[in-house]
Amino acid sequence: MKNNQNQKLGLQQKLFYFSMLGVFVVSILVAAAAMFPLSKALFEQEYQSLKFSHQLQTAQVSQHFREIKSIAEQITSRSRIRQELEKYNAGKISLQAYQDFTRPKLEDALKTSPDVKTICRFDQTGTRVVSVGVAFDCVLYKNSAWREGRTTVTGPIFVNDSPHFLVVAPIRNRQDLVVGKDEVLFSSDGLKHIAMQHSQDKAESLFLLGYSSDNDRAWLNLRNNSEVKKTTSREIDRLLVDVGSGETMLAETEATLFGIEKPITTYSQLPDSSYLVLIINQSKGILDKVRSTLIKVSGAILALLLVSAVVLAFLLKPLEVQALEYQKELEKDIAELQQIIPICMYCKSVRNDEGYWNRIDHYIENMSEIRFSHGICEACMEEKYPDVEKS
Repeated sequence: MKNNQNQKLGLQQKLFYFSMLGVFVVSILVAAAAMFPLSKALFEQEYQSLKFSHQLQTAQVSQHFREIKSIAEQITSRSRIRQELEKYNAGKISLQAYQDFTRPKLEDALKTSPDVKTICRFDQTGTRVVSVGVAFDCVLYKNSAWREGRTTVTGPIFVNDSPHFLVVAPIRNRQDLVVGKDEVLFSSDGLKHIAMQHSQDKAESLFLLGYSSDNDRAWLNLRNNSEVKKTTSREIDRLLVDVGSGETMLAETEATLFGIEKPITTYSQLPDSSYLVLIINQSKGILDKVRSTLIKVSGAILALLLVSAVVLAFLLKPLEVQALEYQKELEKDIAELQQIIPICMYCKSVRNDEGYWNRIDHYIENMSEIRFSHGICEACMEEKYPDVEKS
């Protein structure tokens, strides 16, 4: 009997612990199922972060181009040398006289910014009349923006094996008529600083600047001041679709660019410009970030489940002991009730579990392995057989 009770107690304890284990396993499965949408959301967050970072870099490049345009316009707006140019256009002074007056003023204008390397001034007919700064072949740059009389940044020009940017700005008189033009050559140091700053923030990415003109596109790697090879440039072009001005796009590819396998690229065209910004990111870096976040989240969930299970077991342990005590008392009461036999107070018949009344000997035979052998007691003998003498 005692062994049966011990077995019951052990079974109940196993049932309790298996129930706890089942709840723990189900919780882990639910957490694992939640990892898939979480990972998807993390990837989307990383993509949005790439786009946001790209937009910041694009804004810096746009600001730089606005600044160099503004510097070029400040140079063209100097009234004294503009007035002398008008005199020269009208034939009132000689070319030498104009150059003698203008050259010192333009040399002073070179100090406007350390990025300004050369200033070439053209007269109303498009003839170069004076140039100062680093020597390079100044040519009259013509494009749609110039024909409309707007200040524009042209395609990159390599001077001394280093990329430079040429800003073409019209010279206007007080009547807003174009009387000449300045071509101001800027170094790429400012943009290189932006590119290097971005590279330091994200060592796994590469910053490129592209220029589109006449269905041709050239790419500059400002990190090392080099032009991207034509073959690589064509591979980049195949990645890109038509990009709207100011719109940031994201693309994934299986190709390898600049040693970066399966890159994720973000790119956009600068507003009111023929330039594009392309940032090539390592997909491995993004995968590592997402994987690291998932591991941290999974570890936190697992630790939380373990702590919850321990706390729950600690809280339920006293209840388990109390429940076992109640069960023992209940089993004791049931055992006592099972020992009580309902018997008729008159005929002494006994009621069985089905509610039928039987003779007591039949009841005992049905409820146990006891069998009766029939005999007669002395009292019944005297009562039933009074004529029989005792031997």
